[in-house]
Amino acid sequence: MSNNNGAPDPGLGEVVRITQGLIKLDTSNFGVGNARGEAEATDYTRTLLGEVGLECSVFESDRGRTNLVARWQGANPDAPALLLHGHLDVVPAEPEDWTFDPFGGELRDGEILGRGAVDMKGSNAMMIAAIRQLIRRGERPPRDIVIAMFADEESGGEFGSAWMVKEHPQVFAGVTDAVSEVGGYSIDIAGKRTYLLQTGEKGALWLTLTAEGRPGHGSQLHEDPAIVRLADAVAHIGSERWPIELGATTVDLFERVRDLAGLPADSDPESISQATGFGARFITSSIPTSPMSPRSAADTRRTWSRNEPPHFSTSGCCPDNEIACSPAFENSRGREWKSRWRWNPNPSSTHSAERSSTASPRFSADTTSKRNCFHTCCPRARIINRLHSSGSGGSASRL
Repeated sequence: MSNNNGAPDPGLGEVVRITQGLIKLDTSNFGVGNARGEAEATDYTRTLLGEVGLECSVFESDRGRTNLVARWQGANPDAPALLLHGHLDVVPAEPEDWTFDPFGGELRDGEILGRGAVDMKGSNAMMIAAIRQLIRRGERPPRDIVIAMFADEESGGEFGSAWMVKEHPQVFAGVTDAVSEVGGYSIDIAGKRTYLLQTGEKGALWLTLTAEGRPGHGSQLHEDPAIVRLADAVAHIGSERWPIELGATTVDLFERVRDLAGLPADSDPESISQATGFGARFITSSIPTSPMSPRSAADTRRTWSRNEPPHFSTSGCCPDNEIACSPAFENSRGREWKSRWRWNPNPSSTHSAERSSTASPRFSADTTSKRNCFHTCCPRARIINRLHSSGSGGSASRL
């Protein structure tokens, strides 16, 4: 591991060590309030930051559901503060389904293997290592830096960022900007380094499905059971192929990728996506309206995602008239389904995709600082706005 001058970089070694340490702590989040290991990961993080003199506060939303916040004092206490935030929980992993120990943190061929290496213990380690290194050098930021490590991001943030914002908003006093995971990454298009800059997320629309049948004793035969109707509805939703509606951001992304890759003008979205290499798996996921998994086996709700609702409100939800019935849902089979099952969109849990319907798809004021950072590191960088394909993360939507 070396820096740009070829000399060994001790900071990179610390990133590896911290990443491995976090991965080895099983912080699986099973949803519905069931998680493990978050308190141990919080203690580990507190120790690392405490070693360089940062005082950490720990807030427990429920037993074992801990959140850590520290403030690194800047030179100008009146300047707007910056929040660096991450999450310590991970999606569960069954060891028998893996070819290596998901909680082993093995270093193999220059890569760290394990659950959370990408989402997002590796990112946490980079933030922590950078802060430790800067403090050891005696450097001081021009403004306050608030460091937060949340619980429960993988299941909506109820015990993490949402709870912190509601119960302890004072720890974020003065914060005007925040940095966390997924904001952008580089890809190679026909030998050209290109950065995909996230400017929004694919929206998520929760629906409540209600089926009615004839009640009766469980020991008897029933010709019209409600649970079968409900299962039929879920099967129909899962198999439907919805019309694709591309918004301005995605249209612009396809046009610019097509031009960089030298593809024909009539190239379809799939072939253009493949020209982005690694980025294709995320780009293709952001295109269609598609069903997503319910949060728990006992939950009869179903997630609907529609690509790029045209407006964004400050609450993080689309206006009611935009999400009450997406055109894809209504125009395809919606009317037929409403005659068979009752379905109800839940506006309060719907995320939007676009920050502004009037902002240029190529550039908006919201991305100025990000673009400046890219150009500082890589003056000739090609930057293209894009939508993230999930829209389900808790931290960003809550903060």
